[in-house]
Amino acid sequence: MPGESPRQLGTVDGQAGFTLLEMLVVIVILGLSIALVVSRGPARSLGLDSEGAAEAIAQNLRLARSEAISTDRLVAFSLDPSNRVTALDGKPGTSLPPDVSVAITTATGGIVRSQAAITFAPDGSSSGGRVIVSAGSRHLQVLVDWLTGRVNVTDAP
Repeated sequence: MPGESPRQLGTVDGQAGFTLLEMLVVIVILGLSIALVVSRGPARSLGLDSEGAAEAIAQNLRLARSEAISTDRLVAFSLDPSNRVTALDGKPGTSLPPDVSVAITTATGGIVRSQAAITFAPDGSSSGGRVIVSAGSRHLQVLVDWLTGRVNVTDAP
């Protein structure tokens, strides 16, 4: 229109964008939200704790079997259910989480309350046994076949 100054491209009549105060309020709210989430700590699941503990025990058992085969000697995996600590040939192994309980049944057939061992022979066979890992309502078993020494993790009956 005549008499009006030409509008520049990209501008709009009135206010556009956010004020500094609005941006600061959003940043403060985001900061408080993040602080609240971080202060709660990591999310933990008893089911995941039992699965992690069962897999750690299974890996230590597999390591004991491999070591027995490769070194051509007997190798013992031991577990102390009361302290939730494993050992491999007397050397400290894995410490299990405090909310996980374990019970071990060896070849003798009884549940062992103190330290117990599963021994692997140079041919890969073992003394056999079963470790029950529980956390909350989740129960897993780590089975060691006496003939082959194979280690499997399954749901406990």
